[in-house]
Amino acid sequence: MSITQRATYFGLKSGLPDELVTDELVSKWERESCKIFDYYYKKGEFYTIKSLQVMSLKNVLLEYSINLTDRKLVDIVSECWRYLINNCPVYEDVAPTLSRLVRDGYELGLITDGDEENVIRILKKHNLGNMFKTKIISSVVKRYKPDILLFERALEKAQCAPEEAIYVGDSVKDIYGAKELGMITIIIDRNRKREKTEEIQSDFSIDSLEQLYKIINKS
Repeated sequence: MSITQRATYFGLKSGLPDELVTDELVSKWERESCKIFDYYYKKGEFYTIKSLQVMSLKNVLLEYSINLTDRKLVDIVSECWRYLINNCPVYEDVAPTLSRLVRDGYELGLITDGDEENVIRILKKHNLGNMFKTKIISSVVKRYKPDILLFERALEKAQCAPEEAIYVGDSVKDIYGAKELGMITIIIDRNRKREKTEEIQSDFSIDSLEQLYKIINKS
């Protein structure tokens, strides 16, 4: 069970009887969350991650004839995030690499899909908040990646031209917006599972953040 699934499981247990919290319920909520996100993204309507999770949870529970109040649904979602933030580790190469880049004079920025409150809590939990001079968060901009607006805002705040910026992401989806603006793009593929036949290719591919230095020195 992944950390996300465990967070979902413990969140559900905080508001439902134990016998109702099954692997099936966890999986259904995950699928419904993805479905609702895709639906509203395609419609061009923005909702926070928390709002989307509340909507999806309500839909799934109604399949079981469980009708909770909106307050109770929010409490369950909040408990999921509390568990996730408190228990989700970061890769060992993250803090050392970011610290070295900052010491070497590079200006770091963060572009992330998430709700501002949770993003800030995660950064604080792992002492990463001060690493990033620029933070672009979807709930603030009211857009999700790969919308080009997030990348434009990042460049504006950093006062940086696209060709002077390097974007590192772990999803091909992320690359679209960055590449459209002319940023140098890097996919971090820690498990080396990405296919070379994907529709869009990053400029570089790495399997650990430490490999950034080789690319930076060549750029």
